[in-house]
Parts: sequence; structure tokens; C-alpha cells
Amino acid sequence: MHSVDPAKEAKKPTSTSDYPDQLSDTTVALAAAKVIPDVVSRVTEDANLTVEYDGKPVRNGDHLKPSETQEEPTITIAGTDTYTLVMVDPDAPSPDHPKYRYFLHWLVVNLPGVDENRGEVVTPYMGPSPPKGTHRYIFLLYKQHGRVSAKNPHSRQNFTLHQFTKEHSLGDPAAAVFFYSAPEE
Repeated sequence: MHSVDPAKEAKKPTSTSDYPDQLSDTTVALAAAKVIPDVVSRVTEDANLTVEYDGKPVRNGDHLKPSETQEEPTITIAGTDTYTLVMVDPDAPSPDHPKYRYFLHWLVVNLPGVDENRGEVVTPYMGPSPPKGTHRYIFLLYKQHGRVSAKNPHSRQNFTLHQFTKEHSLGDPAAAVFFYSAPEE
């Protein structure tokens, strides 16, 4: 009969941060899609973000048709902090020539983790419409360290993601979800 040693059980890791050389499924998926390092250097995974289109959760790396993503998704956050949610396309207008890199699809600030419907929409949701090639659409959830006052940018093209996060002291994202989409035939 196999016995369990309580001392060894107590030392089992509770997250991947307990073993820095082990990567989470999220980090592996983000790195495989080059979201890390193209868009962000890392994701802390201090919160859980669920994105659902028509009741179907998006898993990192899913391929969704533009027609499936035109309605604003339902967002669920497992966390008790206040957050900023950013959705960007780093591949606009085409992955080969992303001259509109970080096309802004959605920006919501002051999202209480306990009630995602109470956030302040800065830039309304715009569904994907990739003109050419397969694009990455990335939802980034940042933990806020105070109230964020943000203005809708003059253009969705070339959203200055890194400048925005620096100006608002957001640091690395606490969660990320991404999917691929390409023009429909």
C-alpha cells in the first residue's frame, strides 16, 4: 500500500510560479503564437479571464470566423481587483506588413473583477475584419493600481499599447486570451 507523506504533499507546487522553469499552458500558447514577445514580454497569470462569443469560450489558439466575433463577447474575470481590458490586433492590416500594429478593437477601464458589466468603455467593441492573412486577436487584462482615466484615442490604428500601459502604471498583463481569424471566403 502506498502512503502519502504529509510533508511532501505540503511542498507540492500550487502554481507554475512555484517552479520558475516550468511554463503554464497559457505562456506556452502565447509564446507559440509569438504574442510573447511580439506584444507583451510576459503574462503574470494573477487573474483568470474568460472570453465567450455566443456562449462558447475562446481557448488560446482557436480559429474563429469574423462572422462569429462581430457581437461584443461576454467577459468573466476570476479576480477581486480592478482591471483594464484591451483587445488589439498586432497584425493589421496584414501579418506581412503590420503598419497599423496594435489596431485597437476594445478598451475598457475600471472593470471590477466582481462585476465585469460595470467597467467604463473607452473604445467600443469592434469585431475582427481581417482584410488579408491570418491575424491574432488578443485580449489583455491588466490589474490596475488605482483608478484609470483614459480617453478614446483619435484612431484605432497604431494604438500605443506600451505607452498606454506605462502611462497608467499597468505593468504586465494579469491574463491574456487570443484567437486567430482570417477573411471568410
